[in-house]
Amino acid sequence: MSGNNSVSSALVPLQQRPLLLPIACIIDVLDYRRPEETDADISWFLGNTHWRSQNIPVISFERLNQRQFAEFSATNRIMIIRRTTEECSIPYYGVVIQGMPQTQTITEKDIIDSSEETGPAEKMQILFKEVPVILPDLGFIEEKLSEVLAPAVS
Repeated sequence: MSGNNSVSSALVPLQQRPLLLPIACIIDVLDYRRPEETDADISWFLGNTHWRSQNIPVISFERLNQRQFAEFSATNRIMIIRRTTEECSIPYYGVVIQGMPQTQTITEKDIIDSSEETGPAEKMQILFKEVPVILPDLGFIEEKLSEVLAPAVS
């Protein structure tokens, strides 16, 4: 972003800090249903859910980011994200979220680097309108998903 450019984004509620994502990444938000378990024994990979005649892998961002992820609640939803890298072996994946994303228009002046230490799945932590939020590293998330799903895809 430079000058007066703005980006349509979504503030996505999680159990701890919300994520801030470009709205173009978000394809759908589903009511939560427990993902079908798989043989993968990885805490952040929760299994698959059925969406538009496809099996979509579902993750916990908090667990992938090495943070605590409490039990599921009545406000849980699954946000479907379109992949952002060609290296990712799947076109879509789901992330468990806590409620509905809120549409925001952001400009460079709305963002202040919080200079906090980031987790492995974070690009950075910022203050957006004085609220601490996470800019996720979607490339890292997609790389990890591709590693887990590689045996199933090949």
